[in-house]
Amino acid sequence: MSIHIIILVRKLYFIFLSVVLHTLSVYSQTEHAVVEYYNENITVTKKGYLINDISYAITIFNKNADRYATVRIPHSPLSPTSRVRAYVTNSNQEIIKTLKRNSYSVHADNTDYSLFTDRKYKVFRLEHHSYPYTIHVSYRKREKQYVQITDFTQLFYSLPCKEARLQITTPYGFFFNHYEDSVFSLSKQYKKKEIIFDWHATNLEKINRHRYAPSPLSIVPKVIITPQQIRFDKPGSFKTWADLGDWIYRINQGKYSLPESEVRIVTNLIADVECVAEKVKRIFYYVQDHTRYISVSDKMGGIVPFSASYVSSNKFGDCKALSIYLIALLKQVDIEAFYTLIYSGGIRPYRFNTTIPSFAFDHAIVAVPINGDTIYLDPTTKYSFDFRPAHVSNRYCLIVKSNQNSVLQKTPTLSSYDVQRQSTVNFTVENGILQGTFTKTLRGYDYQLLQSIQTNTPTQVRQYYVQNFIESGFDLQSFSIDSKERDSTNIRFIYTAQSRSLVHTFGNEKMLVSIIPLPINTLDVDSLYVPIDIFMPISYADSLSFVIPEHYSVHLPDNISISSDYGRYIANFYVEHNVVYVVKLFELFEGFYGIEHFSSFKEFLSKSKRSDIQYFEFINNVTDL
Repeated sequence: MSIHIIILVRKLYFIFLSVVLHTLSVYSQTEHAVVEYYNENITVTKKGYLINDISYAITIFNKNADRYATVRIPHSPLSPTSRVRAYVTNSNQEIIKTLKRNSYSVHADNTDYSLFTDRKYKVFRLEHHSYPYTIHVSYRKREKQYVQITDFTQLFYSLPCKEARLQITTPYGFFFNHYEDSVFSLSKQYKKKEIIFDWHATNLEKINRHRYAPSPLSIVPKVIITPQQIRFDKPGSFKTWADLGDWIYRINQGKYSLPESEVRIVTNLIADVECVAEKVKRIFYYVQDHTRYISVSDKMGGIVPFSASYVSSNKFGDCKALSIYLIALLKQVDIEAFYTLIYSGGIRPYRFNTTIPSFAFDHAIVAVPINGDTIYLDPTTKYSFDFRPAHVSNRYCLIVKSNQNSVLQKTPTLSSYDVQRQSTVNFTVENGILQGTFTKTLRGYDYQLLQSIQTNTPTQVRQYYVQNFIESGFDLQSFSIDSKERDSTNIRFIYTAQSRSLVHTFGNEKMLVSIIPLPINTLDVDSLYVPIDIFMPISYADSLSFVIPEHYSVHLPDNISISSDYGRYIANFYVEHNVVYVVKLFELFEGFYGIEHFSSFKEFLSKSKRSDIQYFEFINNVTDL
């Protein structure tokens, strides 16, 4: 090799290195880490196997992003992973650390409501203490039976990504449905025996989050690929949602039989009842009282349910098995009910793309038509029959029926009253101490949280968990949880507490008493290019009373009323029989708003929050001479 070529190569290397270092410098000034690339290379073999080679690299600029040095690779019997490779490079692209073969641990996935509960993770950590460093990871997944080719997205959506690429190689005659967001460009190569599809995107921005933002999965750029013909247990099709429903229906056939002893029990259970809703309620409570929710997936159990007779014998099951069991019991008394798939992960709904049929679900529940309406029951929960949990509200579900009658539809949203946190508080002031007796009626997600605390935590540690329901500035003295009767859709939290910080005295002349504020959460950012998703209403209603101390008069704030397209804030103040009363209401309406609403939405929250900061001025009418 001539000296001129060597010099040219060296120049090109240093130019490349300077570009890399400049890019790193730009990102390091604004981000803790950046995804260099995220790639999936999928091959569909002639026999229909799915082989997916996944690789990515993340550059970590400081210790705030060292969490990305811990790698979790999903692994299950249906989708085993192999060829796990990983190494670390420094800023000069030199390899400084390599993952030793099989030096990872295997952890179970403890997701409560997963249809794929036999999934585990291969976990390892490759950390370096000199910044920046880049961790490179690659592995292979192989699937013989599958219902989804990929739901491709840049996995680390909280980080910016320089490049994302999905490549799929298929033999001729293999057909699939696909959807891609506009940031991805699609190209195709037609070869002698195969077609290569290539989706490519560069400079993907990180997904910014705020308190009222949609689920990241709802807005992250993605490519969805589903096979037109399903290769899993029984043949099926993804051409339409009705086709997908037909396939699920066939998988579940033959699983609804029950022992005669159980049939007699359920028949006797509703023998004295005429009302259909009451029959359904009794059977729902019977399932709650006689079964436990537990993950029992094995092999194809991630999608294929265990039978009703299995649950009847063992008294436990996962979401699919318990749903099959509840439907079987209802069928025995001639009540129509339908197996229903839904995405329940997280409180915020995943607003998946409904234009392309896909297996976008992680939970099974039961839909029961009653008197022209449909109720949705989750047999894995211990909630009241009339209670509608947040994780099955205002989100799409697939109601499974036979003969092309399956339907994708949205479950009802919750009303403001369904979620309202209602507080009644009686206050007295003495010796500079504000003493309060609180009664909070909790509904919606608050009900779920407090019911879980009452059911799942030991009495001696319960006080630690209820602190989230105590107003700031107050010291908890005593509390009790009153869940009322079984059919109640709310739970009461009763407690006493006192505060010294909310009372300010000025000699013997006057004192200022701060009025406890509503928990209005504002946005502390100037602008974020993320929509606003109020997936269920937010409602706080306070009724407060303050006994006016002897010899004092009171100066009241003005009444307040704020209304907008997003919600409302109301505060009224009045005196009766030497008691000051405060009635306050804050509501956010259910709705999905584009980024053009961000400023006005933020201003409504800020104005409501500012208006809610009020105090009483108590004036002493008796002065010492």
